Amino acid sequence: MKKTLLKTLAFLFSFSVFSQNTLPDSSVKKILLLDNNLLKIRKLYNLAESVNNTDIRRAKRIFHLSYHIAKVNNHLEWIPKIEFNLGNAGANLSQPDSAFYYYNRALYAFQKQNNLKWEARIFGKICWVYNNLGNFEKALLYGFRALTIYQKLNDPIGIAKANSELAFVFFSQNKLEDAINYAQKAYDEQKQSNILRDLSTSAQILGDAWLQSGNIQKALAFHNESLAIRRLFNYDIDIALSLNSRANTYIKKRQYSSALADYNQSLQIAQRSGIYWLTSSVTGNIGQVYKLMEQYRDALPYLLENEKLLKKTFHSQQAVDNYKLLAEAYGQLNQYDSAFYFQKKASYIGDSLLRIQNSTQFSSLKTQYESEQKETQIALQNKQLSEDRIKLWALSSFLGLMLIGGLMLFRLIRTLRQRNKEKEYLIREIHHRVKNNLQVLSSLLHLQSRYIKDKVALEAIRESENRVEAMGLIHQKLYMGVNPGTVDMNDYLKNLGISLLDSFGLITTEQVKINYKLDQIYLDVDTAMIIGLIVNELLTNSLKYAFPEGRTGEIELSLCEENGKLCLQVKDNGIGSAKAPELNNGTAFGLNLVKILSKKLKGESKIIETTEGYSTFLQFEKVLGNRTVLGI
Repeated sequence: MKKTLLKTLAFLFSFSVFSQNTLPDSSVKKILLLDNNLLKIRKLYNLAESVNNTDIRRAKRIFHLSYHIAKVNNHLEWIPKIEFNLGNAGANLSQPDSAFYYYNRALYAFQKQNNLKWEARIFGKICWVYNNLGNFEKALLYGFRALTIYQKLNDPIGIAKANSELAFVFFSQNKLEDAINYAQKAYDEQKQSNILRDLSTSAQILGDAWLQSGNIQKALAFHNESLAIRRLFNYDIDIALSLNSRANTYIKKRQYSSALADYNQSLQIAQRSGIYWLTSSVTGNIGQVYKLMEQYRDALPYLLENEKLLKKTFHSQQAVDNYKLLAEAYGQLNQYDSAFYFQKKASYIGDSLLRIQNSTQFSSLKTQYESEQKETQIALQNKQLSEDRIKLWALSSFLGLMLIGGLMLFRLIRTLRQRNKEKEYLIREIHHRVKNNLQVLSSLLHLQSRYIKDKVALEAIRESENRVEAMGLIHQKLYMGVNPGTVDMNDYLKNLGISLLDSFGLITTEQVKINYKLDQIYLDVDTAMIIGLIVNELLTNSLKYAFPEGRTGEIELSLCEENGKLCLQVKDNGIGSAKAPELNNGTAFGLNLVKILSKKLKGESKIIETTEGYSTFLQFEKVLGNRTVLGI
């Protein structure tokens, strides 16, 4: 629990570098102090959902915390749900790359689970993002994918949601009749099923579409209904959207004071929530109202602020419209230099958009021309094909013979594979028997040690027992592993460390702790055997001499690859060799064995001593060839 908490706090610190107002609030701190990681994830997730409608940036930070804990602790059932919500945050904060990244990760996970309902939800969200980017073709593609899945599931509520999402795309394309038809189907189902939040969305789309169609009364009725539902449930961001839409209706009715009141309420919510695209839309609308009221000096601050916001949201057409309003406002205030400047910017960007549109039309004509050319080529190719049929028959006969040969080759390969499997089984059996024989030898040494009274002799027997255990562990890993020819050094060295701690009676205490820094390295049997014996000797020396009289400490065991060479190091923070007379007065057989084994690896061992602690460092080539431990 403590490790997880430290990792989480470290993640929070690193995350805070990239965000504003990043220190965790008291509610987050309390959750992070809980013992149960699953409970942490659930509480952080619920907290993020509760603030998501009022402060998206804060919600996103909390979702990131829960995401980090879920990934560290491998809680797979939570990861795609959190990724979905992080995608929503990216979409609402005008960060489409982030939105697509998390949506696609969540989509992959739910598709593996065959969870069609979640798959359809994600398609609907991707539809919304593409619509905001102006890519209506892809928006419709994902919208209809979502609708197809809901229809397959016979889910009327899901079908209504997909119809509402498609209606929004049609409205963005100014296809008002389609927008009204799809939104009305969604509205009717949601009203009948009493799905109020989705109903408020469909009502807003209907209001916007009827407003563009010129039916102001219908538009106002739908906007009032949408706003009333959202206020009933205190959906802040949705309230801001409804206020903005209703204000647009008031402008059509020339009720400018009512429009400004709604726009100002909407702007406060948008700014508080940190949604740039909504803040930009409402800010520009306020500037336009003041322009319609011929209060140009009041309009300027909003239009200039909107210019900055549009640079963050990358909405080119809105930028052109805003530049035109700025040019008009400055012109009415007799500031002609500024008016000319913004008119020029509007013309330049407008021309760029026109060039892009013309380029698209040119590409379409080019495609049509190329299609006609291809049709002519196809006619010529058909004639050529009839001439090639005879050749094809001859080729087919040849391929038939090749197929027969291929079948024979397949049978041969299958036979060889079967033989290889038999050989692999025999190799595993050999390793198993060698391990059993070494286990018997270790047991005999252990039995013999019970009758030895001399302390020096007893230590020598136990050290020999540990060496046999180290070699036996190699053969155990080989017959139990995937590949009987290589040893996973990460797994092997950790097991060797645990075995030695158990041998010294330290496995259940916290007196000495072994820290591992091991790369994922696979070595041949002989090399692994030599390294195992070296590590056995070095760990044994540290456990025997570095921590006398119950002294606590740590041993670090590392094996890594640097510049094509393998580096092995064993170091402790014990009393050091100068304060360990037993080490200096001993037979030094273990250290001599380390030096001999190092030469077998064509490497050299280097002893590093400090005021506290003892360290041995060994570097050798990774590609070592075949070696033998016999005859050392």
